[in-house]
Amino acid sequence: MNKRFIREKADELKSRIIDLNLQELDVKDYFRAYLKSYQDDFEAIIHRYVDILTQSTRLFRNPKFAFLDYGGGTGILCLLAKLCGIEKVCYLDISEEATQGAQALATALNIPIDEFYISTYEKISDRIAARFDVIANYDVLEHLSSPQEAFSEIGKLLKNNGSIYMASGANTYHPVINILMRREHKMLETRGMGHSQGVQAKKSWVSVREKIIKEKFPYLESREIEKLAILTRGLIRADIIKAVQVYQDNGIFPKPKDSTNTCDPKSGLWNENLIPYFAFAKHLRKRFPEVNVSAGYYPEVTPRFIPAPGVMADSIIKKVYPYLRYVSKVIAPFLNKLIRNLPGPLPFTIAPYYVVEVRRGE
Repeated sequence: MNKRFIREKADELKSRIIDLNLQELDVKDYFRAYLKSYQDDFEAIIHRYVDILTQSTRLFRNPKFAFLDYGGGTGILCLLAKLCGIEKVCYLDISEEATQGAQALATALNIPIDEFYISTYEKISDRIAARFDVIANYDVLEHLSSPQEAFSEIGKLLKNNGSIYMASGANTYHPVINILMRREHKMLETRGMGHSQGVQAKKSWVSVREKIIKEKFPYLESREIEKLAILTRGLIRADIIKAVQVYQDNGIFPKPKDSTNTCDPKSGLWNENLIPYFAFAKHLRKRFPEVNVSAGYYPEVTPRFIPAPGVMADSIIKKVYPYLRYVSKVIAPFLNKLIRNLPGPLPFTIAPYYVVEVRRGE
């Protein structure tokens, strides 16, 4: 699809959202807060959705195809897709509250989304009969409990020659993003500073794992439990118990695969998972005939010094966020030119996000 046309529809969506009276929407407070941040900073936010929709649908010359916004959140991507005239547009999210909010927003904007689904990716094809030409999203990949399994399961929803297009702002090879994300991991582990659907985590994840171990293995010494709680970072309850059992039987301590990556011990959802995505792409090539990794671009928009939504007030991300926006405006054209022209993996060291795209064969 044509980027200029998508950009025009994005401007129309912007007008509709800015004119919304958010207090009249029957949505949860966290959902309303996200929409408010979109009203305040729509240009920077919509930029990535324009790029994602342009690239993920670039092979289609007419709108007669099926599109799924996977992990849709507020639903901005599927709303834009429908405004662009795509024949069938559906929304899917794991959260019932987010889905209800997206439905309310679509109704308020008078944009008819064809179907709303609530589902995890596990055995998703058993629950959803529809098949899609394009499945796309932003900032979902870094939260999936098992990204490789997720691609495999979600891929079952594709039509022949259909594609999955996942863009993530947790760019492992961008040094500034890497530092900020790892700082957030450590805060979440030790201080409970993470967010889930806009709600502050009340307990650190290391303390949650410690409780799991203590309940299952009450006879272990406190120092052992504390060490095991630290070393089982990135595991869910069942795997934590297995790892501790191995330690009990063989004296072998578990070893995290990454220096800071961490997940919710109860749900397995990662917090800004810094994926080594070039190696990840090699694994995906065993399942899909075509796999590409590409670098995203900065929004070339007027900066607004507003805090990052959904992040604790004393978080380093919240403090640095406005300055990153300013830098992106001042030198975005130059950085984007570098991203387009630098050889090899160098563009990824300055890109604000990356994309993993797979295509199913005939």
